[in-house]
Amino acid sequence: MSWKVYVIHFNQPYRHAKHYTGIAKNIKSRMREHASGNGARLLQVLKENNIGFKYSIIKEFPDFSSAHTYEKYLKTKIKKPQRYCPICKEQNKCKHKSVIGDNYGETCQICRKILSGYGYGSWFGNNIKSPRSCIHNFLHYYDNLEICIYCQQERLKNAK
Repeated sequence: MSWKVYVIHFNQPYRHAKHYTGIAKNIKSRMREHASGNGARLLQVLKENNIGFKYSIIKEFPDFSSAHTYEKYLKTKIKKPQRYCPICKEQNKCKHKSVIGDNYGETCQICRKILSGYGYGSWFGNNIKSPRSCIHNFLHYYDNLEICIYCQQERLKNAK
């Protein structure tokens, strides 16, 4: 049987806490302990306050030391469980509720996905990175040189 690193996502926050990260060899048995209030102290408090939870297995390891090292890494280096909690990641997927646009197109302000046209602001090139970042309107600049009035990209006059 392998060791599993898991994260518990609380149905509602308890004070500042929204997650609990742990390791177990038998995950079902460990979850029964947590649910009955016999596991970690934080989860006992959740039970006392009638706060439910869901769990997700993050990663499996062949031995305790590897699982424990990874758990410590998550708790000390990553620190914010919402960064690795699959439930949070699913809830935070962008549904494009915050859209900004103009006559060049629309862009989601949260995920920066271009929703239509060239995307909002992308014609001046610097606030959204996209393969379609400029619509290029070239004007004569110097002898055989043209320059885009939006992004200042230069090109030879004969190149189209």
